[in-house]
Amino acid sequence: MSLGPPRSPDLSACDFFLWGNLKSKVYVRKPRTVDDRKVSIREEITTVPQEVATVLQEIATVPQEIATVPQEIATVPQEIATVPQEIATVPQEIATVPQEIATVPQEIATVPQEITTVPQEIATVLQEIATVLQEIATVPQEIATVPQEIATVPQEMLLNVMQNFEERLRTRVQQEGRHLSDIIFRK
Repeated sequence: MSLGPPRSPDLSACDFFLWGNLKSKVYVRKPRTVDDRKVSIREEITTVPQEVATVLQEIATVPQEIATVPQEIATVPQEIATVPQEIATVPQEIATVPQEIATVPQEIATVPQEITTVPQEIATVLQEIATVLQEIATVPQEIATVPQEIATVPQEMLLNVMQNFEERLRTRVQQEGRHLSDIIFRK
C-alpha cells in the first residue's frame, strides 16, 4: 500500500497537525527505547488537546473560501477591459500637472493657518485612542468565552478524529514504523 508522496493532496489533517503535535509531546519525555516510545505515544494519544477540534473547524472553512475564487476570477476580464480607458486619460492628467504646480505657492501660504488646527486634531485623536483602549479592555472577557465555545465541539467529532488517528498509528507501527519514522521517530 503506497502512502503517496510527502505533501500529497491526499494527506489528511492528521498528516499536517496531529503527527507533528504528537511527535513534539512524545520527545519531551526523551524515550530511549522503542517500547518507551510506544508507551509515550499511547499516553499522549489520549491527551490530544482541544486545539485539534479548532484546527479541524478551520480546515472545514477552506472549501467555502475556495468556492469564492471562480467568482473573483470572473471579474478579472471586466477589470482588464477598463485598463485602456484608464490609460487614455493619462495624457489629460499629465497636462494638468503644470497648473497644479502653479498652485503650490498658494497652498504653502495656507500652512501656518492650518497648523493652528493641529492641537484640536490631536485632541480628537486622543479621544479616539481612549475609545480604542476601552474596547481593548473588553478583549479578555471575549477571550474568556473561547473555552466555552470550544467545549461546544461535538465529542463525537473528537472521538472520530482520535479513532482515525489511533488506527493510522497502529497501521504505521505494524509496518515497523515505515513512514511513521519520518514523522515521529526521527532522531
